[in-house]
Amino acid sequence: MDYSTNQTDFPWEQKLQELQLRIGKTFTDLNREYETIMEGLRLTRRDYLNSTATNLDSMKEERLFTVLNQWKSFVYEDICRKTGEIKNIVTYNSSGKYFCLAHEIDGWSDIRILKDFCEFIEIEYDDNFFKKFKARLEAISTLTIMIWIEITDTDNKFNIDVGCSISKPEDKRTLRKYLDGTVEKDNILTWFNANTPVPQDFGFTVGESDSHVLTGFYFFEGPPYMNLSKSLSAFQAYGADINKILDVLRNIPGEELKVSFLANQDGVQRVRLLMFKLPQDLENEILEYIDKAYEKSAWNQFKASFGGITLRTYYILEFTCDGFSLYCSNEVGQEIGANAYFEDL
Repeated sequence: MDYSTNQTDFPWEQKLQELQLRIGKTFTDLNREYETIMEGLRLTRRDYLNSTATNLDSMKEERLFTVLNQWKSFVYEDICRKTGEIKNIVTYNSSGKYFCLAHEIDGWSDIRILKDFCEFIEIEYDDNFFKKFKARLEAISTLTIMIWIEITDTDNKFNIDVGCSISKPEDKRTLRKYLDGTVEKDNILTWFNANTPVPQDFGFTVGESDSHVLTGFYFFEGPPYMNLSKSLSAFQAYGADINKILDVLRNIPGEELKVSFLANQDGVQRVRLLMFKLPQDLENEILEYIDKAYEKSAWNQFKASFGGITLRTYYILEFTCDGFSLYCSNEVGQEIGANAYFEDL
């Protein structure tokens, strides 16, 4: 008796081979999250423009959502087909003129997709810079990567930038190698030696606003007041006069904080303090007394649009040559979970 079989004997086996084993969110869930984020942004832009003297430039607005739809089809959906372990984060600032959509991804590492996206939407970027820091980032092995698209509303257009980073505790040797050849290497290392944080974030951005190297440092081991004091020294190192606003800043919870520097070929352009906790009354004080760009209607509309789908909220106090600005980062959507399933993509 012949017990041999072929594929047609058990059609379910052929179907099983066509399915992909996935862990985390389904492709449908991830697409739904993206569309929910886009709807929140549409509502925010509409209400912000209606509540200010800003004239609605329909072509400019169309460009904004065209780029975000291109990001979805070219970048986001491609990654979603490969992994369901994606956490989406939206970040906006107090002026209503900045929006960032980031994806924290497990089990994926194809940074080249950012270069391909820039070429796809035809925006200029520094290819040599991209290649150099892509190689340096890939040399720091990690299972999780963050990629993002930043959109800044200028008077004439939206500037489009993309970036990526990893978060992994490293040592001074890795930090030195990552900063090698940059104009701020010695200054950042001097600050690092004086304050002894954990080097944890390494990344870069490219696009229409310039190319930036990102380095981030984690304070958590010392007493809260000491963590805060060392973090605030980063602002002072780059020219911020914090004495006038110290009464507000000294109330920032200091159990754990992150400091980040973003530097281009001319030096550090942005210093950021990421706060894992920020009481509501302190948020209001920072907005009212420290942030010169604060646009109340935009800030409130962003919070209303994304508050209902937010899992966690972080705040970022940024210092530039224009002064201080507050950002809010929201992890949105649903928890990844540990579900494993087959899905036909």
